[in-house]
Amino acid sequence: MRKVLSIATIMLGALAVSAQNDAIAKRVFNVKHQPEFVDNHSYKVFYLSDGKVYNLMNFKLSDKAKNISQMAIQPGGATCAILINDTQDTKVEIYDTETTNKLISRINDTEMLQTAICYSPDGKTLAVGNTGNEVRLYDTKQHAIYGIISTGITPQGIALSENNYFMAISNGSVIEIWNHQNNSLRATLPCGANITSLTFSPDNSMLAVTSVDGNVKVYDTETFSDYPLYSYTGMGNALSSHFHPDNKYLGIVKDDKTILLQNVHNTMDVREIISYNGGIHNMRFVRDINNPEKEFILYTSSVGIIMQQLTDLNPNYNQLLSQRVNERMNEWMKMMEGESLEDYRIRVNEETRAQQMMIFENEIATEMAGDLIAAETISLGGFNQEKNLLTLDFGGMPSIALEVPQNELSSFNNPSNLRFENTIYGLNDKDQFEVIYTEVFNSETGKTYTYNNLDRKPISFDDDFVPFEVIDQANMDQIKLEGIKNDIVETAKTENLISDNTHIDVNTEVLSDVDANGKRILNYKIGYKYEVEKNFSAKEDFPSGKYIITESNAAMSMLAIINKAFSSDFAQYIKPGKRVRVKITGSADASPILNRIRYNGCYGDFNNELVYKNGQLSNISVNKASGIKENDQLAFLRAMGVKDYIDNNITELKTMDCEYQYNIELATKKGGEFRRISVEFLFIDAIEKQ
Repeated sequence: MRKVLSIATIMLGALAVSAQNDAIAKRVFNVKHQPEFVDNHSYKVFYLSDGKVYNLMNFKLSDKAKNISQMAIQPGGATCAILINDTQDTKVEIYDTETTNKLISRINDTEMLQTAICYSPDGKTLAVGNTGNEVRLYDTKQHAIYGIISTGITPQGIALSENNYFMAISNGSVIEIWNHQNNSLRATLPCGANITSLTFSPDNSMLAVTSVDGNVKVYDTETFSDYPLYSYTGMGNALSSHFHPDNKYLGIVKDDKTILLQNVHNTMDVREIISYNGGIHNMRFVRDINNPEKEFILYTSSVGIIMQQLTDLNPNYNQLLSQRVNERMNEWMKMMEGESLEDYRIRVNEETRAQQMMIFENEIATEMAGDLIAAETISLGGFNQEKNLLTLDFGGMPSIALEVPQNELSSFNNPSNLRFENTIYGLNDKDQFEVIYTEVFNSETGKTYTYNNLDRKPISFDDDFVPFEVIDQANMDQIKLEGIKNDIVETAKTENLISDNTHIDVNTEVLSDVDANGKRILNYKIGYKYEVEKNFSAKEDFPSGKYIITESNAAMSMLAIINKAFSSDFAQYIKPGKRVRVKITGSADASPILNRIRYNGCYGDFNNELVYKNGQLSNISVNKASGIKENDQLAFLRAMGVKDYIDNNITELKTMDCEYQYNIELATKKGGEFRRISVEFLFIDAIEKQ
């Protein structure tokens, strides 16, 4: 058995050298076999060629496996699933990605031929289609079957959404959309031509479909209307597509020489990547798991496999704006300390909520834009004599129209005489910054002309606001939770477990959402986190190298708050059969582990457990025999301590459909203040609308 050498270090080194020579870092891997398909997890890359699967060092995944027609890397990176087409039979095999010829499992539990494979983006499910018009669902730990979807078509392509709400299945020119929560048919979409690929956006809001007639259709997952949200034509053979992690650009393989990076909101914003030697079959976006700001595009070519750094894609400004506006609004809508309910309802109502959202959006958009006008080339556009409106054109932004008397037009002939003051920017539905207010001073006339479009509808405005009676309830809950926190914190201080140097925060929030059937629902989130000030962590939080939850007084105090809350006022949200997502984050500082730390096995052994690191799915292994060698493992075990506490103390949660998500955060600095834990409970469809 041969060990597959790690390619991550090789990749990083090669790209760094290339970056010194090129404006855009680009690395061509001259693999020995012509790549027909490529898949990856971060820098772990495998490719399919002539019925066999190889890594970038040209090691075979399996010496025995031949006639492979499809392959898929598990999103966590631990395994690779392959679909083998023999003459009279098909089978799916799952291999370890770190070691050649290491077969993990074989799936061949049906008399029908298997036709398609796909991993869910959370790495927990492997979907396998067959000629019996089925999609069989397997968990990725034991590879045991846990569900069967009886479709109306033989699956040739399968895609699952990040939130596990949707499964898209294609055959020929027909797509079936299934509600993955209850295995019911949600919609059937006719495509008009043979489908070449299906892909969901990372935020679950869009499904992109490419077809051989050169059409790319992007559907809204809230409605799955027959009429696409966006549609692009003239895309060559439209071989495949893949969404950028920020949900703004769609990578489209137009033909074997061309990849288009299409802004889905703006047809005019499209970038082109050319491989003159041809050989492009599919592509992937890649983010460095240790440095998410580094982005690459990975694709096949006739000269090998290419990894090219992306440096000029614009951020998804609307997504960032909405996130920041929501954060500000959540704080603004909470009752202030000492504020009476009467005063709160005067400050926060339907009218003031919309006004405040607009204020926050304008402030944040203007801050994000910076002084864009200063970098623009300003020119004069047309003049509307009836309304006395003069158009000012900007090179990279939408134009504005100023009210200017006709006898003053000549004073605008030299745009350098114009000075823009008190400018406010907004974002439009094409994700472009635009001027929504400015005062234009004309030095020739000494007059100021005002452009005012502040009354436009904000981009972040949600027509389906959370009802005020629900907000009132959340505010009351917040007060109760603060009271529970204060009682437990004071007790812990009295017992000298923690001091004023430990800060525990609790938070309640109601979130508007859409379920897998497109119905608007209200989710309820309860968050707990703590921080311990520098120089006090060794006594009040985890000492260096420690992970057992009882070794942190701060963590145990936070967990006591959770326990008391769910045994009293917040027990109402624990409803048998309902869904709850529990997100636990453990962290570690940058202190190196020079000698192996003994692990006593108190939380069990873990083999390729799925975790999110820096927001990207990965996997981690910890066991009693090997101990703890990396800070990732230390952070993970701290998170598992929370899971263990919840299992043993909040047993009522076991009556719910409980989904755990583990996150690890590694600080770039040393210090005990970076060892901390947080936990969020998101109760799905928890509150009935009145």
